[in-house]
Amino acid sequence: WKQCYHGRVREAVVSTQSTGVAPKSEITRHIESAVSKPVSSPDWALNLEICDAINREQDGPQQAMKALRAKLRQRDDGVIEIILVLLDTLVKNCGRRFHLQMASREFMCDLIRLVSPRDPSPQRVKDQALTLIEQCSDAFGEDKDLSAVKEAYQYLRSQNVTFPARNLDNMVSIHTPRPSHSVIDPPEARPQPSN
Repeated sequence: WKQCYHGRVREAVVSTQSTGVAPKSEITRHIESAVSKPVSSPDWALNLEICDAINREQDGPQQAMKALRAKLRQRDDGVIEIILVLLDTLVKNCGRRFHLQMASREFMCDLIRLVSPRDPSPQRVKDQALTLIEQCSDAFGEDKDLSAVKEAYQYLRSQNVTFPARNLDNMVSIHTPRPSHSVIDPPEARPQPSN
């Protein structure tokens, strides 16, 4: 974590340009549309469409994380703020498959880099990222598969990073209800309605 926080990790370059090899997925197109320009408020309908697409597609969480990481690296504070709002929405409305992608060491390193003293982002952006890290750390608790979130949080605390005061009135549970059917179960394994 120290390398992330102090900016000593070389970032892999993630291209946001289509190579012509494969068309962009629905999820990637939606994410690019949602964060393409700074707006005064998020497009909640589009954000929820993105959640639905992620939950529907087998590799939806991977597609989403790839698109989000590429956009985070563009270093536009307005876009980063929208990405952080979208991330908050995704964490609260997508299930464990998305949580596993978000809790990767690579992505947590991206967030730590964003809040590090070397990052030029304004404090409001850093506070937004810190709030997301703290909320996810609380929600994911002792789940070993999601431990990178808690480790990142604990590392930031050990570096005396000041987290924003919690506004309990605005907090929403991250524990997402299970879908009525799995997107990865074959149709014959899904519950059938009784007549």
